Amino acid sequence: MALGSWLLVLGSWFLALGSWFLVLGSWLLALSSWFLVLGSWFLALGSWFLALGSWFLVLGSWLLALGSWLLFR
Repeated sequence: MALGSWLLVLGSWFLALGSWFLVLGSWLLALSSWFLVLGSWFLALGSWFLALGSWFLVLGSWLLALGSWLLFR
């Protein structure tokens, strides 16, 4: 009898612990997908800034070449 009630208490404790881990796991899953969305947004923004920086590098090179050509012709 004592063993049965002890096993009932232990089983309900494991049930509570399991449901707590289930809630924690789903919360972490939702958080990671939110960070995935945020990370992909930052990736798109970073790619846009890389393209803009490359464009300014090309423009600066062309302006330097034009200025050198006008100065030393």
